[in-house]
Amino acid sequence: MNNFISYYSVEKIFFNSLYPSLDGAAQRIINNILSEIDISPSSLSFSEKHQLISYLDTFGYFSLRSAVYSLHIALEISRTVVYTYLKTPYRPEVQNV
Repeated sequence: MNNFISYYSVEKIFFNSLYPSLDGAAQRIINNILSEIDISPSSLSFSEKHQLISYLDTFGYFSLRSAVYSLHIALEISRTVVYTYLKTPYRPEVQNV
């Protein structure tokens, strides 16, 4: 599977987006990530969306107010899918060689 965004890119965007305030941070974070990868959300595979949600969870994104709502709107998936991805550990697809 192609790594569409690195863990460290998400980390940098996440922490830089927390400033100047936490108000609206969840929306800023996801907007900045989508801007960084320069791919429309509808073009992302389910696996890529799962990977992104896993990275965001690692950094505590879901403790921010309106995080699930912001993410479900931005990634064009239901809130149920967001919660399903949170409960299911992300495992990259195994490549056949």
